[in-house]
Amino acid sequence: MIGGYMFVNLLKKEKSILAVAFVLVAVVNSDLSVAASIDKNEMIAYATVSENNDLSEDIARQQDDSGIICAEDDPSTMVGYTGTSHEVRIPDTITTIKSFGEKEYMKFYIPSSVRLIKAKAAKSPKLGRVTIDTKYITCLEFESGDCTIEPKAFPDLDIVVVAPRNSAAWKYAFDYGNIATESNESRIIPEKTTGYPYFNQHFFLVNETAEPKWKSSNKKVLYVSSEDVGLLGMGRPGKATVTAKLNGKKYSSVVTIKKRTTKNVTKYVLNKVIRNGMTRFEKIEAIYGWINLNHFYPLDYRQVASIVHSSGYNTSKYILTTGTGICGNFAMAFKYFMDKLGIPCKWVSSAKKEHAWNLVKLGKNWYQIDSTQRIFLKNKTEHGAYDQKSYPKCKSKKYNNLKEVILYDENGRELIKHCKIAKNGKRSFVTK
Repeated sequence: MIGGYMFVNLLKKEKSILAVAFVLVAVVNSDLSVAASIDKNEMIAYATVSENNDLSEDIARQQDDSGIICAEDDPSTMVGYTGTSHEVRIPDTITTIKSFGEKEYMKFYIPSSVRLIKAKAAKSPKLGRVTIDTKYITCLEFESGDCTIEPKAFPDLDIVVVAPRNSAAWKYAFDYGNIATESNESRIIPEKTTGYPYFNQHFFLVNETAEPKWKSSNKKVLYVSSEDVGLLGMGRPGKATVTAKLNGKKYSSVVTIKKRTTKNVTKYVLNKVIRNGMTRFEKIEAIYGWINLNHFYPLDYRQVASIVHSSGYNTSKYILTTGTGICGNFAMAFKYFMDKLGIPCKWVSSAKKEHAWNLVKLGKNWYQIDSTQRIFLKNKTEHGAYDQKSYPKCKSKKYNNLKEVILYDENGRELIKHCKIAKNGKRSFVTK
């Protein structure tokens, strides 16, 4: 006689429904056979149902009361989670994660035994005609981080990855718009930062399973966005403390905002935005993205008119010192930094379109680039021909099909990067 207690989730293939069974078996010479293996840490039960039963060959597995659900035909593949805890340690018997399940605000500890995280792991497998989406996995902490994470594993999710620096998981986080950190302590990223009026800065409370309430100690210096959680805008010069409050605890970061002068901003860009070892392509990309993300085009036509009729019209100084400007200012700021970096660049305009942008030389070819309207290294633009007839023509189509994505650096600053995206979602970033 074989006896045992089993709590199993059975996925019924023929009728595409999820059944839950609690079985007490005491059978002699029957068509139902049971095998169980038990150790001091967990009980794993397997059930095989005879051909006389509609659930024939449908095997599911659940490890003790941990809530981890494994594939019916592969106990080493995780396909979901149904427990109540919001912090889950995945057992080292798991090598593949197909789905993290449907729970919100989750933190998973991933052992080094996990070698693969599948695409759409933030979604449950289909149960009949129903697919359940996971929207709020907030943190993944990797023991080693040396596993393969397929593209689109966490589509459109903001996830903090805790992993060793430069591990596969670490690199995945940055490539797909997430934050990576080596520390598993709860803290704000960045813990302190310096900026200038109209700079945008994202703050992240890492290693927590819920979204905190953000607050600024001085709203005139640093104001909290009502639309984008964790995004704070920099106002007038001064100091402010940003605080994240969660579950009765407070975490803080000190922000220093300096006066915008051409000298200050130039020094910041050349030391923070531009880094040692960058290729010419990466330098062009970094300046283009920084100008677009940290300056704004006035929506009020009266302000536009005042700029046009001021001494700041079509100058780099105006936009670098005020944080605002029209297309001519954006284009002059781009040329200003290209000149500083020794990269050939032209300021061009179209009277017909009432617009200004740039030409930049990369390799042997010239390309059109527009940091106002986010046009990057094209052979032509919707603006048509520029008025300067003697300027070089842009014929190369090398970069025409690049996709533009927003990523974050280690300090939560937004970056614009360009890549080629394969059908499976894999991103191949261009560096030259």
